[in-house]
Amino acid sequence: MSHLRPTEANPFEDTRYEVQDPFADPAINRALSSTHIAADDTLGPAADVDPAGRSRQNSQRMEFIPLDGPGDRHHSVDVSEPRGGFPDAAISSREAELQRREQELAQRERELQAQSEEIRKSGRPPHNFPPFFPLMYLDIKAEIPAAHQSTVRRMWHYWLFLEGTLVLNCVTALIMFLSHAEGVTSAPSDFGVSFGYLFTVTFLSFFFWYRPIYNAFMKEKSLYYYFYFVFGGLHILVSFYLAVGIPYSGSAALINGISMLSAGKVVAGVFCLLTTACFLGGGLFMLFMYRKIHQHYKSQGHTFEEAKAQAVSTVASSKTAQSAATNYAASQFQGRA
Repeated sequence: MSHLRPTEANPFEDTRYEVQDPFADPAINRALSSTHIAADDTLGPAADVDPAGRSRQNSQRMEFIPLDGPGDRHHSVDVSEPRGGFPDAAISSREAELQRREQELAQRERELQAQSEEIRKSGRPPHNFPPFFPLMYLDIKAEIPAAHQSTVRRMWHYWLFLEGTLVLNCVTALIMFLSHAEGVTSAPSDFGVSFGYLFTVTFLSFFFWYRPIYNAFMKEKSLYYYFYFVFGGLHILVSFYLAVGIPYSGSAALINGISMLSAGKVVAGVFCLLTTACFLGGGLFMLFMYRKIHQHYKSQGHTFEEAKAQAVSTVASSKTAQSAATNYAASQFQGRA
């Protein structure tokens, strides 16, 4: 059998199934070389954030290796793969938030250090109430047992509500005064007295029933409970009295409101009815808390005799009382001499 020369064709080769190199065509090569596949259409996003917080894209080259043959060469296509990331604005906002929290923590640490230094020097925390002119230290969370904090906090919120009611009463009395209602002659007096309530009732209510109940739950002493029961009970009666709105009483409430509505002063009448609701609602709430605190007082086994003993002990240990007693005894001795 003779061998075929390289230049001769193979008679047994079927050219119908010959594999053609698709990249041998120059037109295809040019198209592939200038084509970039967009990542949004082909590949899913993958997050990749550099240390500076900027998003970037990874570029890969996809290589197509054709069949070996004359003139064959490698063809590559740039494949841009986007990397998802955080926008610069989001990173800046996050950094600003972290800096703000860091400053707050530093400020809180300085306040705690100052408070610790004050306690070390004077044996008690620095005054914090009222905020504009501190005269005493008040901190429900720090001084009141956890089981009674909700009760004391309710009393504090009611005292703030009372302040708002007094302001509303004064404003209503001013509206009555400016309305010049026919037949209502008590408006000037009511406005003057209501303005005085802003100071007298504020002072008396805080020091005669809120502060005692605060100390009662803090120290659990009968003496403070009795202070609250006496002056808290008087406050309940005053609240119901002011809700009536008697002329010349300084209360722009029910009766004065009816007079305003009868005179055709609707705005003043509505304000009077609102003031009535506030005084009445405050009195009812105070009555509810009065009963609740009295139940607690009984459950703790406090007695009136215990309160008297605590009062005597407090007076005896008071430096003011001791000084007064000394001065009185010295004056009596000199008088006899």
